[in-house]
Amino acid sequence: MQLVQGKHVTLRLVELEDAQFIVTLRNYAKSQKFLSATSSNIEAQERWMRDYKVREQEGTEFYYVIQLQDGSPVGLIRLYDLKLDIFSGGSWIMAPGHPHQIAVETVILLYDLCFDQLGYEKILLQVVKENQSVIRFHKRFGALVEREDERCVYLINTSSTMKGPREKFRKLLGLAEPE
Repeated sequence: MQLVQGKHVTLRLVELEDAQFIVTLRNYAKSQKFLSATSSNIEAQERWMRDYKVREQEGTEFYYVIQLQDGSPVGLIRLYDLKLDIFSGGSWIMAPGHPHQIAVETVILLYDLCFDQLGYEKILLQVVKENQSVIRFHKRFGALVEREDERCVYLINTSSTMKGPREKFRKLLGLAEPE
């Protein structure tokens, strides 16, 4: 689970040295609207990350930095609530100014990891209702609305419903099939 290599991006597990990047990205004004609040205090982020690293070692949560092939960090994505056949994906954020295909490749890599390598059958996605572009994005990958509350839409996607869309987007981006 250490590294997930793609054509244009790599997913690598976060390290304490990433605290400044995480704080900066999560506190970007446009992003704050759709994510849970994050302190701007680097030491507070490092404390959270030390606790997270325990969960990572236990195999209950994985938090990735999305980076370009030159090592430049451009985003974050997290897997949590890992259960027998379902997991939750979220805390997904991309730095402004990067092409849409980077986000698409990130999701393909994440789903290849979770469905093909780890054997999960379903993903639960919690998206703030106002974040319509992300809801549409996940629906393009076959996600269906499971339920809603006052703030969020909960989407479910499965390995089988995502197979076709993943293949389609993989071809559009010129990505290799997973090994």
